[in-house]
Amino acid sequence: MRSIKQNKLSAINDPRANAILESRVMLATPDESATLSAYETQNINGLVAQNNPWGIQANHPNQKNKLLNLESKVESAFDGRGARITITKNLVDSTRPDRPNGFPSIFIGKNYNTSPRNPFGNSGLKQNEIVEIPFTFNSNGGSIEGVYNNTIDIWFGGTNEKANQFLMLQNYNSAIETTDKPKTDPEPGLGQPAGVNPYCLFDNDGTKFEPHELEAMRLRQNQTVQGLPGRYDIWAGGSGNQDGKSTVSYVRRDAKGRQNTQGDLNMLIRDAQKRGLIDADNNVTNVFAGTEIWSGGVGIFNELEIDAKRTTLDSASPSETTESTSDQNERIANQDQPANAPQPSPPKSP
Repeated sequence: MRSIKQNKLSAINDPRANAILESRVMLATPDESATLSAYETQNINGLVAQNNPWGIQANHPNQKNKLLNLESKVESAFDGRGARITITKNLVDSTRPDRPNGFPSIFIGKNYNTSPRNPFGNSGLKQNEIVEIPFTFNSNGGSIEGVYNNTIDIWFGGTNEKANQFLMLQNYNSAIETTDKPKTDPEPGLGQPAGVNPYCLFDNDGTKFEPHELEAMRLRQNQTVQGLPGRYDIWAGGSGNQDGKSTVSYVRRDAKGRQNTQGDLNMLIRDAQKRGLIDADNNVTNVFAGTEIWSGGVGIFNELEIDAKRTTLDSASPSETTESTSDQNERIANQDQPANAPQPSPPKSP
């Protein structure tokens, strides 16, 4: 979403937020279902579920009580292969385009702390080494009232605390007209994706786009992605970039009610590469799936089953035999953590 990544990260980097994080990381037994208050996390089948209310603005009257504003339930999904997170309470409505009031989500990889099952390793996977990132994403978003999206969020490069680039697959967005082309108003509205609306004629400052810019945006309208269902409008570039970092949003046009999406996220990455929208040199570090929420949304659930497969060190091409995930993790960890490496500091939740 527009300006979201900057706020998501700054909220976590704020010293006051860190104090809360460090004191409220959940200590429940891993892989159990649980109800989470603000910033609490829970391991579920090798993934990490997080109840993250990072976006509540500092001047909001309920800001001091935000630990009580958002609550989510997490439980096992896909017969023990994945995780489900359901929003069970939301007491705050955000009125700012750039700040939702939460991102209850599930993630895999390394982001402050590391998911127990981490196919991306300590430093992420090089894009040209990835064979596939198979996933299944189920959600009932669109059947629940509110302003929100249901999104899969891929992080690229940077450190485990801050990405260099973001690629979003939005399976549903309440701010977008899914039965026709999206709104052409360039001004950001509640829930609008990050990036430039591909149907706009004018930039945010009122300047009319040049003909070559309009043609580039036309090629981002109503597109298909090989290996993924549906058609997408691609929001990219312009003032939607986050803290100077590129954010690209593939917004599905035909998503209504319950969504059941499966495929290969590596096909999305390759599509964005071909369009020149992401830097191919950035490693993939983690993947999130959840709901960026401005209002309402109680009852939304998101389920994620995901893995990643990479080439072996001596593979000549991505089509050759791949290692098992456990072998990959062990070898990657050994590569990234030499025997004399210092011990990392205690992890923080995302």
